[in-house]
Amino acid sequence: NKMASFVFQAKKLYGRDRHISTIVETFNRAHQSKNSSEMILISGYSGAGKSALVSQAQKSLSALGGSFLCGKFDHFRQMEPLSAIITAFTEFCDEIITGDAERFHQTKISIQQKLGIASVFLANI
Repeated sequence: NKMASFVFQAKKLYGRDRHISTIVETFNRAHQSKNSSEMILISGYSGAGKSALVSQAQKSLSALGGSFLCGKFDHFRQMEPLSAIITAFTEFCDEIITGDAERFHQTKISIQQKLGIASVFLANI
């Protein structure tokens, strides 16, 4: 009777290197093109490791100086259209507002330049 033992690091993702690379490559593509933005949607079965993947990707992208918006489908808010997207933007706004004043100012100017007059509507949301 031989029994094998395996030791796994609790915070390490296994078998997701390709997925992390895809997310980082997408960020790099959007970052290099000043007139481009990209969105990644991650789907899968409950317990498949989607949240862990996003958390790991967020760490990688934050180290590169990127902004990371993340919204998760909430079963209890399923009747609210776009609830995950609204959550992602709300958390992003909270992060910008409570953060560094210079980053807040730069983000505000960037949004105004990209959206023009349409940026006025964001204040109402």
